[in-house]
Amino acid sequence: RAPGPRLLAASPEITATGNLGDGSVMHQHRDSFGLVADGADEVRAAVRRCLREGADTIKINIGGDLVPISKLSEERDDMLPAYSEAEVRAAVEEAHMRQKRVAAHCRGSADVRMALAVGVDVIYHLDFVHKDSALLDALAAARDHIFVGPAV
Repeated sequence: RAPGPRLLAASPEITATGNLGDGSVMHQHRDSFGLVADGADEVRAAVRRCLREGADTIKINIGGDLVPISKLSEERDDMLPAYSEAEVRAAVEEAHMRQKRVAAHCRGSADVRMALAVGVDVIYHLDFVHKDSALLDALAAARDHIFVGPAV
């Protein structure tokens, strides 16, 4: 081995149909940065495909993006998750079984709560957690084993 920095490869973002990263519509296929997988079995298979291709970190979009507004709660003060806990747990189990990390796109508080519950290693964005002191406390308690990259 030559001395020097090493790079870790991340997977495409595993995402649910209609979520951030799914650029297709029924009448026109479009490639996107997302790898669409619906249901725990498809998510597990998507993780396996990414690991087969050499990914060191699996990224999953638990929640979407800030638009369209249909992905916001009725009060428009939080985001709705795109994946169920079973789907996210399948991704984490599959990656961790092969000693790989999982990074999660989490804008809403439910996304972050789910990521913490299933053992995600890296949580990005966290736009709506500031109103939930219990969730902020849970993130603080997990700071020694979970990396948090908030959106600023």
